[in-house]
Amino acid sequence: MFIEDLRARKRSKGYTRHMRERLTRLLDECRWSYLREVTAVSFTTWRAKQKSKSAKTRNDYLDAARCFINWVLGARKADNPLNIITKVEVRGNRVRERAALTIQQLQRLLKVSDKRAPVYLVAAMTGLRYSQLKKLEAGDVQLMSTRPYLIMRESNAKNKKFAKLELHRDVITTLQPLVDRASTQTSRVFRGLMPTDQLEHSQPIRSAFGAC
Repeated sequence: MFIEDLRARKRSKGYTRHMRERLTRLLDECRWSYLREVTAVSFTTWRAKQKSKSAKTRNDYLDAARCFINWVLGARKADNPLNIITKVEVRGNRVRERAALTIQQLQRLLKVSDKRAPVYLVAAMTGLRYSQLKKLEAGDVQLMSTRPYLIMRESNAKNKKFAKLELHRDVITTLQPLVDRASTQTSRVFRGLMPTDQLEHSQPIRSAFGAC
């Protein structure tokens, strides 16, 4: 089944979850029960109704649908009816523009964040994502160097390449006590401090995708 195949190919949990959720929604809302019902018209009709979604999100749904149908068709990928659909232009078509926090906004956030304040400060000062912060280990934090840095291991880097990330003095001060408390080099730096992941699992999906 498709979901099991993604797991077997070592795709990340986040990627697999998003694929499952997007495809489940498309199956339900486009009313796709059989391969013959998957058409360019049915998808573009559904997409036209998604006015609250950003262009990028709508394109992500198209990519998910194409990927699954290609998997179903196997060697007959050229027969995928969704291949003729063009993507939505992303530039200038965002539902919500991203913006960095101002110093004042960050200070207010840290003031009310209690024990989670170190997580938010490091995230704001380094640009690390939730999954990267969650996986950060004591051995990744090199504070004794002349120029302290984080080791971004291949498994924790977005581009899957080893990298070093130099640290601002405020980040160094924040990380020092967290590293000092670690019992081993593989201890998670933000153990017990990470915000709860609010993303909910989708409803059970159809047998075509495999078990959740």
